[in-house]
Amino acid sequence: WSSACLLASWRQESDRVNRHRLSMNNNHNHGLRLRRRIVLSYPELAYRAFGTRGERLVQVGISLMQSGVCLTYLIFVPQNLRASALMLLGWDISTNWTLAFMVAVQVPLSWIRDIRRLTATNLLANLLILYGLVTCLGFAVDDIARSDAVLGDGELISETTMTPSGVFLHEALRRARSLPAFDPTGWFLFLGTSVLLFEGSITLLVPLQEAVHSSADREKFPAMYRRVILGIVAFYAFFGIMCWMAFGNDVRTVMTTSLPPGTMATSIQLAYSLAVVFTFPLQNFPSLEIVCVAVGRMLSGDGKGDDRVGGDNFQRNVI
Repeated sequence: WSSACLLASWRQESDRVNRHRLSMNNNHNHGLRLRRRIVLSYPELAYRAFGTRGERLVQVGISLMQSGVCLTYLIFVPQNLRASALMLLGWDISTNWTLAFMVAVQVPLSWIRDIRRLTATNLLANLLILYGLVTCLGFAVDDIARSDAVLGDGELISETTMTPSGVFLHEALRRARSLPAFDPTGWFLFLGTSVLLFEGSITLLVPLQEAVHSSADREKFPAMYRRVILGIVAFYAFFGIMCWMAFGNDVRTVMTTSLPPGTMATSIQLAYSLAVVFTFPLQNFPSLEIVCVAVGRMLSGDGKGDDRVGGDNFQRNVI
């Protein structure tokens, strides 16, 4: 519902901008300024709805949210890299050193101003995440398939003539029925985790709609977006229930720490750590650009500064 409201707001303002642009075609100079000025981002929509204060409030909110997500990366990655090094190489490396390594990688990557140059690292991160998801599901399916539960008449499943697929389905249904329908002690954690899962969805909704070029594709985007989100929700539910059935109520919030110890589980932790390292610059990009522009305007003395993203290159790199 919130996504539909945001897209409706974007459509309304987009139509207004197009009408204004058509009416100003005879004024060439103003038309150039209009094309540079109008990018219907979240701050721009807030400016049109609530003025300058609304625009600044949204900018601060985006900066804090994206920076908060990146701070969790600075906790997650050093701990996982330490565990991976200990398991694979037998080296007990302090998290201070792994954190220093991550910062040394992230600072140069944050100097990239054209996010199209991050395509390669983002693609590699997606492949690493796909590897982790498929492997985790493989662990879950293998755990259920290897179960030797007792049937109602006291006979072991392995002693029956059931096919392997039949054994898997029987055990999966048995475990599903044993799961509690509602956990009164952990529902608030579930809600918080759900919000965290979809923070990227709502953050990128309007920028993705704005990035669609042709009018025909822009008309198709809302329906396609709903289908994609429903598909993601269905996969989340399937993945969560499968892993819950496999690892039981003791499954941890960070799924990778619930996997059986071994090289394969460690490789998943390492893959996710590298994926986070590669996606960090993209996650940090919106907040970094907002901060750079704000600092540039303050340093200019007149409150305006350079409206181009980031202003001076050296100043941006220092930030």
